[in-house]
Amino acid sequence: MHYAASQLQLVQCVHLDFMELKQMLEKIGQPKTHLECKKMIKEVNKRDSDTINYREFLDMMLGSKNSVLRL
Repeated sequence: MHYAASQLQLVQCVHLDFMELKQMLEKIGQPKTHLECKKMIKEVNKRDSDTINYREFLDMMLGSKNSVLRL
């Protein structure tokens, strides 16, 4: 879990593309295919780009609709 926390700190400063998102999800035990990652980015992306920012990442991971991490 320490690794996931350090990765999350890094995410706050950058935008993630689908490959970076895929690698991060694999490391936290939530593997997804390339197509699934692209779809996830498209669903939460508010800027019409191929990357997600920190806020969009949080919405994707913790949001009520189709969240990756269900608490």
